[in-house]
Amino acid sequence: VSGNYSDTLQTVHGCDSVVNLDLTINYSVSTTNNLYACDSIEINGNVYTNSGVQIDTLSTLTGCDSIVTTNFTINNSITIVDSITSCDSAIWNGNTYFTSGLYYDTLQSANGCDSILSLNLTINYPTFVYAGLDATLCHGDSLTLNAQGNGSLIWISGISNGQTIAVDSSTNYVVQLTDSNGCISYDTLQITVNPLPIIYAGADTSICTGDSITLIANGGSIYNWSNPNYPIFDSVTFSPYQSDNYYLEGIDTNGCINFDSIYVTVNNLPTVNAGSDQNICYGDSTLLSATGAVNYLWSSGILDSVYFIPDSSSNYIVTATDSNGCQNIDSVIINVNSLPAVYAGEDTSICIFDSIMLFGSGAQSYVWSSGILDSTYFTPDTNLLYTVVGTDSNGCKSSDTVSISLIVPYVDAGIDQLVCSGDSVTLIGLGSNLSWSNAVIDSVPFVPSNTDNYVLTVQDSIGCFNYDTVQIIVNPLPTVFAGNDTIVCKGGGIILSGSGALYYDWNLGVFDGSYFEPDSANLYVVVGTDSNGCQNTDSIFIDIAPLPEFSNVNIIDVEYGNDAAIMVDVVGGTPPYVYDWDNDGFGDMDDESNLYYIGAGEYELFVYDSLSCSIDTLLEVANSFQLYISGAITPNDDNINDRWVILGLRQYPQAQITVFNIHGQVVYENQGYYQYWDGRTEDGQLLPASDYYYLINLVSPAQQFSGTVTITYGP
Repeated sequence: VSGNYSDTLQTVHGCDSVVNLDLTINYSVSTTNNLYACDSIEINGNVYTNSGVQIDTLSTLTGCDSIVTTNFTINNSITIVDSITSCDSAIWNGNTYFTSGLYYDTLQSANGCDSILSLNLTINYPTFVYAGLDATLCHGDSLTLNAQGNGSLIWISGISNGQTIAVDSSTNYVVQLTDSNGCISYDTLQITVNPLPIIYAGADTSICTGDSITLIANGGSIYNWSNPNYPIFDSVTFSPYQSDNYYLEGIDTNGCINFDSIYVTVNNLPTVNAGSDQNICYGDSTLLSATGAVNYLWSSGILDSVYFIPDSSSNYIVTATDSNGCQNIDSVIINVNSLPAVYAGEDTSICIFDSIMLFGSGAQSYVWSSGILDSTYFTPDTNLLYTVVGTDSNGCKSSDTVSISLIVPYVDAGIDQLVCSGDSVTLIGLGSNLSWSNAVIDSVPFVPSNTDNYVLTVQDSIGCFNYDTVQIIVNPLPTVFAGNDTIVCKGGGIILSGSGALYYDWNLGVFDGSYFEPDSANLYVVVGTDSNGCQNTDSIFIDIAPLPEFSNVNIIDVEYGNDAAIMVDVVGGTPPYVYDWDNDGFGDMDDESNLYYIGAGEYELFVYDSLSCSIDTLLEVANSFQLYISGAITPNDDNINDRWVILGLRQYPQAQITVFNIHGQVVYENQGYYQYWDGRTEDGQLLPASDYYYLINLVSPAQQFSGTVTITYGP
């Protein structure tokens, strides 16, 4: 460090020697320069073309070193050569070039050095392509796209060159040609598509044979009609003779063509039949009913199928229309013939039961009312006006009447009578000069033997007779049946019902069809009355039979299960007896008199003797149940006491049995119906002789029994 410094030294003489120093320190200088140059640099007379470091040591003004470090970077200029081949023109570094050649451009690089660009440019010109002449077509016309040019041709719309298409709308079709240099050229074909005219031939129609029709087209300018059978012209009337299609070609002002057709149905005229000519009589009605069509219009205002009365002969014409509206005509002649002048004769009077002949005149044949035959005698039975219908040779009829009056003397035999066989009857007649058939005398009683008719005859002052009949119906007496004699069990009842009549009246206060209990043997008489009021009687004898009786009933109650029994003895009545216990259902009638091996409960018994007289009783078997448990078994296969017997256990199907040895081990178990144990284990081994302990649980009810059972094999 620069400054003033002092130091004291001792001289040779021993004196102080003071030394002062004024010190100045000059420092060396170190400098670093960073230089950049393009292609080369000159430093201190030296030329460098590559980047590097140069260190120079110089002397400062104070004589100290001055170290200069120069870091230099040499950036080289860039030369770039481009080769471009393009079609029509090329854009290079923002400039557009249209001709081939060698082009240069100097630019400054990012490090400030020159960047020299050179372009070797080749410009290729597209090959000519021809899409074809623009055209105007009609909708649906075909178009072949066939462009011309040297190269690969393709239509922009995806259509192959030379392909035929149907046009449906105006469109510009563009073709692309790619030549051998890859240059692309285009051409456009403009197609204008005119819509087809809407040609209308008219609605299908129907006409009748002989009718004319005019075909009038619409929608175009020029119309051409065609049909193989007719030369057809638009708006010109013609008469087709058969059903057919008529085809129309319509052309509009653009020359576009469209088509339509119309079907003309030619309906045949109806084959009308007015019917056959008729001959009728004056005043008769007739109907005219035509056939072959649907609607009919008759002359003279006549309605089809409606009766009318023509007053003179005439020709009737019908105009018939079928379902197609086609018409045709036919006619029928109605001849009206006059009626004959029929005469029946003069009115007259005769005695009743006398005969008379009626005959007509003025016609050819005659039919009389009431079934009378012309010119034939008959006997009228009442005053009557007789009508004759006379028919002439034309079949026309007319009528006349004649009155025949009967002279009828008064007679009355009385009303018919109903009597019962054996009853007497008195007949009283009314009239003059009376006489009865069957030798009956008027007003005198007699007894008819059977049903018969009795005729009363009277005669008036002019000799006319009359008759009347009365019927006497003799009804037979009813065949009354009281029933067969029978026997009734003592204390039993019976219903007495008579048959063969309508009403029945019994003696001894008995009512027909009602139940009663006779207390002794007796004869019962019934009087039966039928629907005619005729009566007859019958009787029935009813005897009384004694009932059987129970002489002894012995009941053994349940002790160890189903071991009960009921034993009965029966006396009296009319043996043999039939027994019917309720334990197997009533009605089988095939039971024994005694029951064995039964359980506790109520038992009902019906006993019938040979006359079906019965008695019954309800008996109760008590439950004195107890278990019997054997105390020992000897399972030595001698068939004596080989198994452990427990009686009464079958009453308890849920019972559980467990047997233990003296060590408390289970040697036997059983649940459910007891299977007699033979002193063996489950694997069939005999247990040793010993005492064993058992526990029996009845489960239902909850009751237990315990004890010991001994197994021994001794004698």
